[in-house]
Amino acid sequence: MAEKLDKLKNLTPEEAELEQLAVLDVMLDLSREKHEILKRIAARSGGRPVEMPKPDAEPREETLKLLPLRFAVVEYLKGCKDPQTLKQIAQGLAEAGREFEAENPTYAVRDALRKLLASGHKDLFHLGWAKWHLKSKHSPKKLQKLLDGVTTTGKGGRSAAEHGALTSAGLDRRRAQGLRVGAPLRLTAEQYTKYLALRHDGMPKRTAIREVGMSSTSIYNYEARFDLEGWKPGDPWPPPEKGSKPSAVAVEPGNVVKFAKAQNE
Repeated sequence: MAEKLDKLKNLTPEEAELEQLAVLDVMLDLSREKHEILKRIAARSGGRPVEMPKPDAEPREETLKLLPLRFAVVEYLKGCKDPQTLKQIAQGLAEAGREFEAENPTYAVRDALRKLLASGHKDLFHLGWAKWHLKSKHSPKKLQKLLDGVTTTGKGGRSAAEHGALTSAGLDRRRAQGLRVGAPLRLTAEQYTKYLALRHDGMPKRTAIREVGMSSTSIYNYEARFDLEGWKPGDPWPPPEKGSKPSAVAVEPGNVVKFAKAQNE
């Protein structure tokens, strides 16, 4: 007994709440069992089954209403045959009488589920299409089918490794052909020419970047992606990407749209 008390004293808040949840589960089971026992006693005595007075709230509804949210969502999923969306979970808890402090209950449910998943909850899992459920609600065969769907969603039925390898190969082919990879360059030749002139006159880099209407992050990204150091006013724009073959398409400085169309043809 003393050993058990010492163990309870050393519980973390999360572990203590899990213990509370286990006690509540036992209490609910005892309540249902008491009801069934009384009905059996009345039946054996020749009388009609005793109709027990209904409480103000069903035991399950009271549990969903009072438990901490991250445990209430798990308790709700226990009663669901099929995977549920965040909106369905929030609506189910609201129908049980739960009040949410957050302005958007769906976001509150999402955050609670994410925290549970990050903490290593072994039964909870997230499917594609923003649905959640418990592994224990499915047979091993059905669960594996659901999990396989998660790993291949949006990948044409391929695994993440296969999808990544094919994507990388496609990007390498475009680079080898001197074609653009990624979003079109928003920085124009006029802007960069003005930027170079301001830097030549001694203006600090960050100030010069603001003067041409760009952000520091954008300029640094462009410098890492394109060969801006070797570019001079009058050269084709944009400069070739680092590590790619120079494009043979010649365009007027600043005409980014025409250059992008030429690369995609």
